Amino acid sequence: MGRLIGDGHLFLQVVDIAVLPEHQKKGLGKLIMKALMNWIDKNTTCDCYVSLFAVQKACLLYESFGFVHSMPRSKGMVYARPQ
Repeated sequence: MGRLIGDGHLFLQVVDIAVLPEHQKKGLGKLIMKALMNWIDKNTTCDCYVSLFAVQKACLLYESFGFVHSMPRSKGMVYARPQ
């Protein structure tokens, strides 16, 4: 499960990324993120601020989709969209 909240144009937050424990480690989190990121890339401009809050064990997943820590030791991450 996963969803985006926000105004759909300037501000979006990735929330509720969850996979049942018995289905974890099967790549489902990556599939969810890929679908959300495809929607973001097709429906927003490069000015859209995309953020999320991550638990430590999920940071590598989000980093693989272009998210970076928004400040040192912060749980928040923002999408560093390629120019």
